[in-house]
Amino acid sequence: MHYSISHNKIRVIFISILVWIVLILAAPVLQVTSNPFLRKISDYLYLFFKPTCHQLSSRSFHLAGHALAVCVRCLAFYLAGLTISFYYLFHHHPAMLRLRIYVLLCAPLLIDFILEKLNFYSNLYYLRFVTGFMTGLALFHLIIIAVSEKVTANETEK
Repeated sequence: MHYSISHNKIRVIFISILVWIVLILAAPVLQVTSNPFLRKISDYLYLFFKPTCHQLSSRSFHLAGHALAVCVRCLAFYLAGLTISFYYLFHHHPAMLRLRIYVLLCAPLLIDFILEKLNFYSNLYYLRFVTGFMTGLALFHLIIIAVSEKVTANETEK
């Protein structure tokens, strides 16, 4: 089944995710300024992202000597959303993928999570990034489908 998405909707999604990522990156940068007002904004940014991520410094990339406002996996998830929304800025007809594709994109994150909880290994940045990115691609693709409109066979022939 094919869908159609308006350019305005996808632009809003893309810009929203871009602003979200900029805020994630702004938190550590503002933390090192000499301006107390900007440092306070940084504190509020960390607090804002707290419900979305555990924010463990040992599992986060660092910028300006401070951890980002989210961990590596969450950052990868949002970067995947930015990537998929950027793709759909130029391709206005997303198609629902087969269930197995979504499962193949999300299963590595689940396996990584379970193996880490079972102490097979600990905190492999690149693996956290890759599994977060793959899952982000699947979930943001589904979000794009959710905000799209179904196109009937007659409409696609026009």
